[in-house]
Amino acid sequence: MDEVNKRNAESIRVKLEEMNTRLYKQDEVIRSQLNAINSLVERVASLEQQLIIFKVRLTGTGPSV
Repeated sequence: MDEVNKRNAESIRVKLEEMNTRLYKQDEVIRSQLNAINSLVERVASLEQQLIIFKVRLTGTGPSV
């Protein structure tokens, strides 16, 4: 019976290590995607600011006549 328990415990340990490895890899992917999203958010904010500046330039300083 002890031999069965030892084999079961070893099987569980191996499976837990495999799960831990997969979770670590998924965590790396998620962090990478989060960095990409944050970069895109910054770029969109910059483009919005540029768009506002261009709109203000197009409006000018009012009627010239």
